Amino acid sequence: MEGNMIPTVTPKEINEKVKQFCKEISTETMPVYIDVVPYAKGVAGKCFQNVNSYIEEHGGKRIVGWNICRCKNIFLQAESHAIVETEDKKWIDVSPHDGCTEMLFLKDETVQGLEHPVKSKYQVLTDSALAKEFIELRKQIENMQFSSEEGFYLSREIVSRYAFFMKKFSETRGKNEFCSCGSNIKYKNCCGKEN
Repeated sequence: MEGNMIPTVTPKEINEKVKQFCKEISTETMPVYIDVVPYAKGVAGKCFQNVNSYIEEHGGKRIVGWNICRCKNIFLQAESHAIVETEDKKWIDVSPHDGCTEMLFLKDETVQGLEHPVKSKYQVLTDSALAKEFIELRKQIENMQFSSEEGFYLSREIVSRYAFFMKKFSETRGKNEFCSCGSNIKYKNCCGKEN
């Protein structure tokens, strides 16, 4: 299922929606952009292992928190994440991110990492019933992942519904047509916007 996720990106700016989302997660810190400097031995999706391995080889300190990303105008997501504070106190993300050169990070000491996995957090960006249903489906799948130590099985219904959302949210519309996300907003002002 991971290879079939709707793509998320780093928000281009820390706007009011991003600030509010981050405040709901942690009132202690504000999100900051940090450079992505992939570790040669790093593996995508394995940030805690990547950071531990990097620190063993190069030194530094592990910082935990959240990778803040956005999926079109559909939702914001906070995914538990680890980065490195280098010996010269610079924060870098050593995990590969599909060619991204920076990421938005929210420090949060309550994130424990591999020993105690933390579920992602979401904020729907539109009044779309489809977007809300999609977030609930993602949460359902994540709950199954966290409750199973030996893997889990997705029902045909869940796979089919997820495939529906993948197709629906990937549709491109004419700029003056209503957006495919179900927001009842023109595509050019919704998922067709750059940010």
